[in-house]
Amino acid sequence: MELDPGKPTFEMQTCKVLSVKKENYRVKTFEIDSKIKAKPGQYIMVWVPNVGERPMSLGGTNPIRLSIANIGKFSNAIHELKEGNVLSFRGPLGTSFKLPKPKAETTKHEINETQNSGLGTILLVGGGYGVVPLYFLAKEAKKIGIKSTVIIAARKADDIIYENNFKELGCEVLITTDDGSEGFKGNAVEGVKHLISQGKKFDEAYSCGPEMMMYYLALYCKEKNVPCQVSVERYMKCGINICGACAVDGKLCCSDGPIFTGNKALSFAEFGKVQRDASGKKIEGH
Repeated sequence: MELDPGKPTFEMQTCKVLSVKKENYRVKTFEIDSKIKAKPGQYIMVWVPNVGERPMSLGGTNPIRLSIANIGKFSNAIHELKEGNVLSFRGPLGTSFKLPKPKAETTKHEINETQNSGLGTILLVGGGYGVVPLYFLAKEAKKIGIKSTVIIAARKADDIIYENNFKELGCEVLITTDDGSEGFKGNAVEGVKHLISQGKKFDEAYSCGPEMMMYYLALYCKEKNVPCQVSVERYMKCGINICGACAVDGKLCCSDGPIFTGNKALSFAEFGKVQRDASGKKIEGH
């Protein structure tokens, strides 16, 4: 079944795993024998029998592409899957990243003639496996001639994923590692400041990853008057506005989000300061 994002369906689909690729010591990429009409930043709810259901960002839609870190019982069950096994999901769900609109004077012919048609440059800032939906965004940006500069931020060199994927799209890539084991030594926001200090200019910034990274990125973008969009993560149980587990300052991340403008996210009292566990209890000092 091919799903239309304008008419969300919550019907569970079960499809075969087409391929499994090891990205690093804890991340595997799964391609699923299904396609959906989804947009970058949206997610699907993936179900594993007798284990549970979790939201997963999309790295692609034809076929469905998921890159999943093995960090617990649920993700470990998915990591056990092999080519030919089946996986169940529902979606797409949630809001999406919005690309800058092409300039009126740029024609479709110009976009087709050149890889990048001077429509501007966007900055993609991904922390860890937060780069996955940004890869999907970079592919969509390229289709309309928008250049992407990408910061892939990680704690250390062996946490880096998708570097070659972005480079194959023609993106400029800056690697940052906390320990300096590869690329620029420092965190993602320090990497952004480094690019800005070199005279780089961006029409808009997009980010997915640890919330503190996105919090400080949104603050910096506000200071520099650069529009920003972030993917806010909360504990999502239902994906359909029922349980309220993903609430943040009156908004539900499962449907009002997960994508918010940086300024909107900064208006949330909890953003960058509070998380909630599975019971809804606040976890301060996140």
